[in-house]
Amino acid sequence: QPEYVASKDELNSDKTKAVLEFSLPKGSYATTLLREYMKVDPKRMS
Repeated sequence: QPEYVASKDELNSDKTKAVLEFSLPKGSYATTLLREYMKVDPKRMS
């Protein structure tokens, strides 16, 4: 099960960062998982 922690970004003090920890089976694509997490239109991921 994926785990995440949200905290203050050390490099950008006005921002919040999310740290995700997950594992995927061999042959899976992390970009697919991250797209679902972020709910971003694939055309905007570049």
